[in-house]
Amino acid sequence: MPTAAEKIKAQIAELHAALGKVRALRKNLERTFYQLGEILRGIHDAKLYEAKGYGSFEAFVEREIDLGKTTALYLARVPIVFHESAAQAFGMEAVFRALAALDEATQPAAPRPLAPQRPALPLKPPKGGR
Repeated sequence: MPTAAEKIKAQIAELHAALGKVRALRKNLERTFYQLGEILRGIHDAKLYEAKGYGSFEAFVEREIDLGKTTALYLARVPIVFHESAAQAFGMEAVFRALAALDEATQPAAPRPLAPQRPALPLKPPKGGR
């Protein structure tokens, strides 16, 4: 069994290799977005970001991945939602719009009031009354 230090060293080496692939793939993002998503998903699932001291995947991508946090998080979701052939056929923008639509559809609806809302009463009585 490797010691904790050896395990962290191995994770850092694996993360370093993955980041090298990310840098190479992001140069042609429109074509390589699915492969980039697979790498990011692997970093997420193996919790490799913890080897660099990050407490969450979100914090890691925000600081380490030069694609923007939202883009990186969407990319990491692509391989778990789409088959590669479908993702490639539709393209990155359409896939991201689909993920956004899924997010919107799965958000809980805002609570509705139990009784209909009455219009607010005026603060002053109307002039010229009684």
